Amino acid sequence: MAKGIRKTTPTPDPEAQMLNRQFNDVDRYAQAGRELHTILHQRFNGDRAEFSYWIRCNLDRSTYTVNRYLAIYENIESLKCAGIIRLKDAYRFLDIHGKPTD
Repeated sequence: MAKGIRKTTPTPDPEAQMLNRQFNDVDRYAQAGRELHTILHQRFNGDRAEFSYWIRCNLDRSTYTVNRYLAIYENIESLKCAGIIRLKDAYRFLDIHGKPTD
């Protein structure tokens, strides 16, 4: 595991588990990535040029940021196995550069 990456706290407490999931940035961005993945493949048949144009015209995020959300979704199992809970740690783990708040 890369230096400085914070893992989620393992706990048998179901209420604490639920709260940790709610606190988990990675899960939220993976959900957005899943929606974006569906749109990319169902609406644009995987055509990234058309998808990028749609992003620029319709979303409050850049194509760069959307691609990072897609990467989170595509790697969510690895992130969960590594216990990654913070977005900036996920970007570090996946070697994605840039500000995590874009």
